[in-house]
Amino acid sequence: MCGRYTLAHVVGFKKRFGLMDKAPEIDVSYNITPGLINPVITRNSPNRLEFMKWGLVPFWVKDPKIGYKMINARAEDIEKKPSFRKPIRSQRCLVLTTGFYE
Repeated sequence: MCGRYTLAHVVGFKKRFGLMDKAPEIDVSYNITPGLINPVITRNSPNRLEFMKWGLVPFWVKDPKIGYKMINARAEDIEKKPSFRKPIRSQRCLVLTTGFYE
């Protein structure tokens, strides 16, 4: 499971994902960590780049800092875990990345 990822060589991403010409430029980063604001593409706005914080805060959690710890899920039991059940069904996004590492 990855704990960090990279975003480099962002040339041509607007054309590749059909983003509007007014999409903001993305800075190259080789050390994206949980809690940072990152570019994503969502189902609600497929032709627009949005920026979201990396992490998952379940609706019942009172302290949003838990989102730093909830960054990974195992594919074999993602549907069984209450924290991931709703997001995996209806709140997905495409995270732009060029690599990941632990």
